[in-house]
Amino acid sequence: MGADSSSRKPRSSFSRRQFLGTAAGGAALALFKPSLVSAKKGDSPSILADYVGRLCYNENPLGPSPLAISAITANADMSHRYPDWYADSLRSDLASLHSVSANQTIAGCGATEILRLCALAFADPDGNVVCPYPSYSQFPSDASFLGASVRYSDLDSQYRIDLADMASRVDSQTSAVCITNANNPTGTVLAATDIADFVNALPSHVVTVIDEAYHEFIIDSS
Repeated sequence: MGADSSSRKPRSSFSRRQFLGTAAGGAALALFKPSLVSAKKGDSPSILADYVGRLCYNENPLGPSPLAISAITANADMSHRYPDWYADSLRSDLASLHSVSANQTIAGCGATEILRLCALAFADPDGNVVCPYPSYSQFPSDASFLGASVRYSDLDSQYRIDLADMASRVDSQTSAVCITNANNPTGTVLAATDIADFVNALPSHVVTVIDEAYHEFIIDSS
């Protein structure tokens, strides 16, 4: 099928200068260049004044959590063994946490692998997917690689995902939409009720993929 103008990334009015003027942008800048944040004597030696991290990989200048270090150390004597290939125990725990059956869960090496599997499952080479921009690019990139046309939706004036605009780009050839909440890189959050209304109004043939890699950081989930 022929490509339309919405299949190309829009020339957005969103700029780095505007983003850095927001609270999310200021926090990102502080993480990217910790030397801009004063360090006191006695701070953890893992904090390097000249540290420059790759925010796209969520690299943390503070180092790994002490709990993670303890868990790794406690299991070091089993490092010669393969792990549970199917993550049965993890999937069972997740299923119990979310009140679903274990066969409704899947485990992967971070959100990236799960989003790639979603693209393999739901991106139709003869159709299109709808995604916001700017947002996390894994799903649309993989969908495009698999032959699907990607229709990009601009964020609104508050750098939030514009659900109404996304809905307007859905047609009979749309196989999936993808939402990142909290959004990456803007840090803005959509209310759960707004997402539910959006999903319920979509045609039955459209699958909704919701990337909640930052779910634990969301305070307002109303």
